[in-house]
Amino acid sequence: MANLWAGCVPDRMRVKFKKALADPDLTSLASALALIDARMLDVLSRVDTKESGEGWKQVREAILGFKDAAEKTDAASPARLEACLVNLDSSLNQIIALAGDGLNDYAAWRESRTCWKNVASW
Repeated sequence: MANLWAGCVPDRMRVKFKKALADPDLTSLASALALIDARMLDVLSRVDTKESGEGWKQVREAILGFKDAAEKTDAASPARLEACLVNLDSSLNQIIALAGDGLNDYAAWRESRTCWKNVASW
């Protein structure tokens, strides 16, 4: 099992990992399961706590805000154009941020699935 984890242990944990490998009393899977459990809890703590529907509602509102800002920009007088462009930029940044939140949520779930696949391969 040591080889299974050796390539995945971050530098900050490597000394403790090697010390555990050298421990003659370490003969059970309890420590490996504890590590996996701790990692899963860490990964899952990064999963979005909002309902999926709420996230999609925010995306829709941001897109509608972008569309509204674009329409106002098209019809804006030169004096109002800069303010409209600021609104357009703000709406686009909100859409990008919401997409980033969704991707981070997906990545956390994907990582949790990978952890469980590693456990299942034992």
